[in-house]
Amino acid sequence: MHPTDILIIGTGSMGLGLAGILASHSGIPVRVYSRLPADTTRTIVLTGRYSCSVPVRGVSDPTSSTSGTLLIACVKAYDLAPVLKIVYQQAIQAPALVLLQNGFFIKDFAQETFDALGIEKRPELVRMITSMGMNRTGPVTVEVAGLGETALEAGETGSWLAELLVHCGLPAYPAATMGDKEIEKAVANSVINPLTAVYRVPNGALLCEHAFRERMHLLLQEDALVLQHLGYQVEVTVLFENIRKIIDNTAGNRSSMLQDVEAGRPTEIAFLNGFIIRKAGEMGIPVPANQAVYEQVIRSTTG
Repeated sequence: MHPTDILIIGTGSMGLGLAGILASHSGIPVRVYSRLPADTTRTIVLTGRYSCSVPVRGVSDPTSSTSGTLLIACVKAYDLAPVLKIVYQQAIQAPALVLLQNGFFIKDFAQETFDALGIEKRPELVRMITSMGMNRTGPVTVEVAGLGETALEAGETGSWLAELLVHCGLPAYPAATMGDKEIEKAVANSVINPLTAVYRVPNGALLCEHAFRERMHLLLQEDALVLQHLGYQVEVTVLFENIRKIIDNTAGNRSSMLQDVEAGRPTEIAFLNGFIIRKAGEMGIPVPANQAVYEQVIRSTTG
């Protein structure tokens, strides 16, 4: 049975942007879990590469979901564990949860969180990877800086959502080899996000300066070496071409990490470069480029 409605968890730029896109063209009821009072309807305004203005209902209780509700978690990776605790310790009925976070092996992290919480009745977990660029320009206003590509884990739920996104005008598809897609995207995020945050530039600027490109290659070489030692077949040239494609498609976008740094919020650096540093440490591999950019981002968020 296909979902009858969608509940977006997370009201950052990606959550609001995705809610606006789905609410405007999918034909499926869309709600957003927020801290606003229950039954509050706000008009989400999207500009840029996707233009629309659509009312979306906010709900303050995610446990009001039904057996036909598809949950899409658009919170940051560091907020995923608290969200899983709030939602699934209440034994809600929603059978599937889509995970849209930056980071390496997010599904494994979610399963480990369920284990730690002692939650036995678990939803189907569906990984979603996107290179869409979203810049929040107001409380409910989002600039869609780039549509990019969106991959969803192949299966009934993932294929259904991919088809729905295509209906909404987005380049989306179900991917049978989601692990490879996640690694490619996480590597891209571990390069683009911290460098744009450190230099306070949009994505496109990274290809315009020699110093930026040099740091990109150093990070890529370290990422590839660590992943190869973990048993993954990755090549620096392939990873770089993927990054170039993402930057070309989202040149005007201000990465989520840049937006977080500018707003004084925590970042997902621990799930990106922090992951590479931890794994490298376990294997005795030096990763000075990752260590340097990790420390720069941490300093920028701690004053």
